[in-house]
Amino acid sequence: MYLKIVINQIYIMNISKNITGIQRYMDPIFGIIASPFIILIAILVDIITLPTILLRECDEFEMKYQ
Repeated sequence: MYLKIVINQIYIMNISKNITGIQRYMDPIFGIIASPFIILIAILVDIITLPTILLRECDEFEMKYQ
């Protein structure tokens, strides 16, 4: 996932012709620095919320998705 984010940021930097100067290079740098934290937060949210969703009683689960 991290590699995909970095490659996507570099691709966006290459195709953005109307942005000049340092702003063009700030987006990939921000993506490289911030994406590990975003991935970590997403994994932690999944670890916290998935057990409550998966361990529900089947009656409640079936009623919600019918």
